[in-house]
Amino acid sequence: MAKNLPRRHHYVPKFYQRGFTEGQDRLWMYDRKAKKFSYPSPEDICCENDMYTIDPKGQRDLRIEVEWFSKIDSDGAEAIRHFRKEHLSDEWREAFSIFMAQQITRTPVFRRSTMASQRFMAEEFLRLTFSDVKRARQMMESHGDPSETENISPESMVKAVTGSHIKVEITEAPFLSHMIEQVEFLRRWLHSFNWTILKAPQETGFITCDYPFVLIPPKTHPTLTGFRYPGTVMLFPLDRRMCLHIEGRGWATRFISTSKSDVRLINQNVAVNSERFIIGPNKTQLESVITRSGTAAPDTNVRATVEIVMADADESLTTMTFWPIRNY
Repeated sequence: MAKNLPRRHHYVPKFYQRGFTEGQDRLWMYDRKAKKFSYPSPEDICCENDMYTIDPKGQRDLRIEVEWFSKIDSDGAEAIRHFRKEHLSDEWREAFSIFMAQQITRTPVFRRSTMASQRFMAEEFLRLTFSDVKRARQMMESHGDPSETENISPESMVKAVTGSHIKVEITEAPFLSHMIEQVEFLRRWLHSFNWTILKAPQETGFITCDYPFVLIPPKTHPTLTGFRYPGTVMLFPLDRRMCLHIEGRGWATRFISTSKSDVRLINQNVAVNSERFIIGPNKTQLESVITRSGTAAPDTNVRATVEIVMADADESLTTMTFWPIRNY
């Protein structure tokens, strides 16, 4: 690959961040971990080096970043331009559904939950496979590479696994494949709801964050989370002037003006949903949102957990639960 290809990969696209500026290519950002404000360019925030690089045998493959995301982000940007003109055809609903689905899965939050799940399943596989010498011998004879296992006995493997002497390390590969595989499923669901684009009054505007897809559980069942539950509301700030409100199965699309108090409530939910960075063009507004939403410090609650539902010597059933965040 050419040396000038990008190493800095944005999990919140630069074009999207620029929609929340006001006249300058800079944004106010509050870092919940460092507990401080800064005034950076979109070039410098919500990014990691080589986050989407596939690196088999030391050969950097940047097709995800350079080709895949380039197309998805370009279509997402074009869709938002159509929304500003109140033109929301099925073509651009589809394009933005894909962009939104990818925005859910390209984040550090999704990476962390995916790798935790993969590590948990790998540990359970080891437990089941090397629970006794007979199973260990069968596995090593049928799947092991003799050149790599000739000095390893089934007995030693059982001892190592049952004594917790083996540590499972998960690479980025499961995250990168799962990140793309889940897009089609999420796209179908997002496209199948009623969409309302809320327009902010001139005296205020929407903010965004490093995890801009906000899922609000129904008030009647605040501990439930997921697209399927009736009454669930989804929010996605589009830019300073617009926010997408998704609710109820259907294909309706509408544009409505919303109130200053509604914008304030949405911004509080966006701030709470942030993983680390809360972003907007106005420091005073961010300070107010952070105070009202109680987001000055990192959220100590986990977003997802993996646990064993049932396990014995022969099988294991595990579940991953995504927990709803505090909301307004």
